[in-house]
Amino acid sequence: MTSFPAPIEVTGAQLTTLFDSTIKRGDKFEIGVDVTTKDGQKFDAFPLAGNPYGADTATLPGSRFSITYVADCIFNIADFNGYYTVLTKTWDYEAGDSVEVRPGVGNTLLITAWPNPDFGNFIRVPMRVTVDPVTYIATVPMQVVGEFAGGMAHGIDEGTGTVSPCGDKITLSLMFMVGTYYGEQSLLLWK
Repeated sequence: MTSFPAPIEVTGAQLTTLFDSTIKRGDKFEIGVDVTTKDGQKFDAFPLAGNPYGADTATLPGSRFSITYVADCIFNIADFNGYYTVLTKTWDYEAGDSVEVRPGVGNTLLITAWPNPDFGNFIRVPMRVTVDPVTYIATVPMQVVGEFAGGMAHGIDEGTGTVSPCGDKITLSLMFMVGTYYGEQSLLLWK
């Protein structure tokens, strides 16, 4: 190509071949082109070091030398089903542990997390998390989620967070009540 604008066509089949994989919902591809000026100066789209292109090409009016394509996800509560990996340590879990998530009624998720089953045969009640299907904001109402030995309830006072529309990530910030203890706990889950 010798002038701008210059169209570049990329197909889904080419992306699948290039990355040796099928394209899944939520996959993201950033496509760029190297630019060589008339005087032979080359601006790399993805240089090994430094920022792409540099100030000269980035400030050309009306120009854009890269574009990002995302395979859109459409929120479906049924996609939140199975075992999710805990990303950061919590009171009851280490990073890498698993927590069961499944869809509930309407736009409600049921997360069976507390008390951790490794601590014994305690009563466990799935935590109800309501998800707004437009904003992906999660809210957790006050509820009891389990009971330790001796009848000490493990409850949640309130909670908020977000979910990924692809069904693969849940981020919650929760206020816990365990006996007389009251404190904040984060729960970050990835599928």
